[in-house]
Amino acid sequence: MKRGLRHPRDIFTTFNIEKVTIFNPIIGQHWKNVVRQYIVTINNERYLLEKSHSFIKNLLFLQHNCNIKGEHDVELGFNWLMMLLNTNATVIHIFLEDIKDIMDKKCMKVNTLCFIGETNTSKTMLANLITSHLTVGTINRRGDQSQFHFDNLLNRTVGVMEVPRITNATKNDFKALLGGDRFEIDGPNEFLERIPIIATTNEDLGVFLHHIERNVLYSRVKQCELKEQI
Repeated sequence: MKRGLRHPRDIFTTFNIEKVTIFNPIIGQHWKNVVRQYIVTINNERYLLEKSHSFIKNLLFLQHNCNIKGEHDVELGFNWLMMLLNTNATVIHIFLEDIKDIMDKKCMKVNTLCFIGETNTSKTMLANLITSHLTVGTINRRGDQSQFHFDNLLNRTVGVMEVPRITNATKNDFKALLGGDRFEIDGPNEFLERIPIIATTNEDLGVFLHHIERNVLYSRVKQCELKEQI
């Protein structure tokens, strides 16, 4: 676990083929099951730890998925972020409060922060800055074609959606998700509890919905529009 394994498939990207083949004689043919169970346990422990702390506390103490060599890199990153927000006329203190309120689930019926903008407006980078230190679940962008498109959000601290496709077939589930309501996701008695959502999109979230349904969807989302390409 010191190598940051969070999924069994990470074994094959973390270790070279020679090391993987050594697992069989040392651990036995069942080593994949052992690793899978161990990773599930570690992930659950991590999830419970993150869930018990505020977003700011997690931000301060958990490891981030970033690569810096010194204070100069931090300063460059800070200056770039300020330039991005100022270029898009973002009111920074309101933006930061929105992030904190969404991540700490403080807003009644508002559970989602959505970055809207064209390609190269840094939507995904901002989403990663907010979530890279947490246990993340993702939503299939073609969720209306899958029976289990919310399953990956179970036991996750935050959900990330990239260009979500919200249609008449999935609108009720997405209303519940974006508003922070508990709802059934896969068969009887399988419920998804409230999980904050960070979304990125280059089109209107409700593009496939009637305008009345669209307005209901918007009421559950704080939107941050990024107009300038960086």
